[in-house]
Amino acid sequence: MSIGGQYGKGSRKLGDDRRYEDGYDPSGQYSQSNSKEGNVVDDASYTDIDGGVVLSAKLNKRMDFNIGFSMFHINQGKYSLAGSSDPNGPTPTNPTAGSTKIPRRMIIHGQFNAALDDRWSLNPTFQYQSMGGLDEIQLQGMLGYLFDPKKDITLNFGLGYRMRDAVQALLGMKYKDLRVGLAYDINTSDFNAASNYRGGF
Repeated sequence: MSIGGQYGKGSRKLGDDRRYEDGYDPSGQYSQSNSKEGNVVDDASYTDIDGGVVLSAKLNKRMDFNIGFSMFHINQGKYSLAGSSDPNGPTPTNPTAGSTKIPRRMIIHGQFNAALDDRWSLNPTFQYQSMGGLDEIQLQGMLGYLFDPKKDITLNFGLGYRMRDAVQALLGMKYKDLRVGLAYDINTSDFNAASNYRGGF
């Protein structure tokens, strides 16, 4: 079992020279005092804490699996550039921090590895993630072929499916401890009326 964590700081900033449409008078002159956007903050700095755990186990000489759980933005730092003052008031305030919090993102993932024979292997995986009331489920299946046993080079290929969104064509290679991969998403959602089933690498 492995446990990990991450601590970081983030910030979002706006430049000093910014103007809003309602700040202009009929003559075209701009004055910040005319604008009701005084509740927009210049700088939103926040602390970010993430953590996770993964369990790995060997079932026998040919099979193993791992399953993990992670949570991002555990402390839900305030990152909004819009404050809580009333923009319709006569004199909007300029708060020092926005009130909107980063929603937590939860990820559950797992992988099963099976050696079919001395050359071929099977590696199905899944991932579920949820953030701000939205979720995503992704399934993938990869076949591996040990191309060069002496140099420990394995070629991988397979298919994936992100539910209600896209089919994936997967290609990769493992050289000792180095892994590289390439994926192409083929859009299958209602958005294909615009994408015409084209995806992206």
